[in-house]
Amino acid sequence: MARLKKFFEQSPLDELTEDEKEETKKENKGEAETTARDNLFASREHYQTYPKGLPIFLKSVRWNRPVQVNEVYNMLGNWAAMEPEDAIQLLDAKYPDEKVRQYAVSRISLLSDDELRLYMIQFS
Repeated sequence: MARLKKFFEQSPLDELTEDEKEETKKENKGEAETTARDNLFASREHYQTYPKGLPIFLKSVRWNRPVQVNEVYNMLGNWAAMEPEDAIQLLDAKYPDEKVRQYAVSRISLLSDDELRLYMIQFS
C-alpha cells in the first residue's frame, strides 16, 4: 500500500531525464503560444479598430492556411488606417505577403518626399 501511495504522489516528471524534461517544457510552451495565437486571430475584429494592431494580428496568421490568408486580405481594406510611419514595419521580412506589402506601400505613399527622406535609411 505504501508503494502505491508513493506512486500516486510522485510527479510524472521525476523519472524523466533532463533532456526529456526540457522537451516537455518546450512542448507546453508551444501549446501556450498556439493558444495565444489562435485567440488573437479569433478576436481580430476587435483589434481592427486599432491601427497599430495590424502587425500584431498579422503575426497571428497561419500563412499556410488559405482561409486565414483570405481573411487577412478581407480585413486589410477594413482595418483602421495605419500612420504611414507605422506602415514601414510591414515591409520587414516578417511580413512577406505581397498584399500586405502593397498595403504598406499604399500607406507610405501618403508621405511627402521630404518626410520620406527621413525614413530612407530604413529602406536600405
